[in-house]
Amino acid sequence: MILFVKKKQLLQTVKKVVLRKATRTAPAASPKEQENLMWKSGVAMWYNLGKEILHVGLIRTLSTQNLYLRRYHMVESLKALLAEWKETRSITLEFVNELSDSDLDRKLPRKVLNTIRLQVYELTLFQRDVVNALPTTVLKYEDEYRYENLPKQALVDKMAELDAKLEKTLELLDGTEMFEYYGEQRNVHQIISMMTAHEQMHIGQIVAFCYATGIVIPENITKQMALEG
Repeated sequence: MILFVKKKQLLQTVKKVVLRKATRTAPAASPKEQENLMWKSGVAMWYNLGKEILHVGLIRTLSTQNLYLRRYHMVESLKALLAEWKETRSITLEFVNELSDSDLDRKLPRKVLNTIRLQVYELTLFQRDVVNALPTTVLKYEDEYRYENLPKQALVDKMAELDAKLEKTLELLDGTEMFEYYGEQRNVHQIISMMTAHEQMHIGQIVAFCYATGIVIPENITKQMALEG
């Protein structure tokens, strides 16, 4: 919006400027010719001023829109990856919420991460490193993960905290961000896809361990993953 403050004074000032310019340009012209020249110059001046105002206004409008989109809207491709992540994470949460503590702590035929509880905790550590890397240009994992047997609610709360941070961070990205990943360059889409694939891999292990150790897989998961139960 252009506010015309003291319009009369502004017009008088412009008229004086244009008249001085016309007089300098054609000092020998008659008063009538100077008048015509003055109005021609005035029209050109207002036309150029209008173009400049529109140009600046358009740039500011587009910049504001881009800032708004980056601050309050997520890139569609990242939105799709986030939806896939949420679907995957919902299965992990279902295992934690539905299995008993004894099932979560049942020993599995694997070293170190030999319970479902520890596997889920490892997923939070992996996600933490990815989410923390998103505002930077480098993704690296902590040298050594220290695994803890967190209570069920603590695991759920931790995943909720990380998921909220992930979504908030993705809203600020435009999809072109590149990250150094142990000597390689990877796009942000690859980073999110890798995190999702890592979680899916562990879900596959958990399903296999459930079959191997006699843990009953929650019904919602068997339907969602089309398992035999």
